[in-house]
Amino acid sequence: MENNEQKVISISSVKNEKNKMLTDKEITSLFLGLVKLIKKNAMLEVEEDLKKDCFEANKNFRQSLIDLNKTESLLKKEQEKNLVLQSKLNDEQKKYCLLVSKTMEEEKT
Repeated sequence: MENNEQKVISISSVKNEKNKMLTDKEITSLFLGLVKLIKKNAMLEVEEDLKKDCFEANKNFRQSLIDLNKTESLLKKEQEKNLVLQSKLNDEQKKYCLLVSKTMEEEKT
């Protein structure tokens, strides 16, 4: 019984809709609404792409910072090694200079 009533209501509403024509103003309004929806959808897509690009750039930037930190640590270790070697070299140079100096004095006498 309910299905028959719904069909009758549906048929009568379809007949009423057929008789009703949209005005130019309503068509323009619908068209502008559609344009706004398309624009909004396009902006959302662009925002998603931009978010993905920013996320990827941020990920790469973080990895670069981690790599830079590792490189700086290695550089500091190498600088410390260099200072130790430089100190040893200075000590050896002093020893050499003393030895040369002694040798020259011995040759004079």
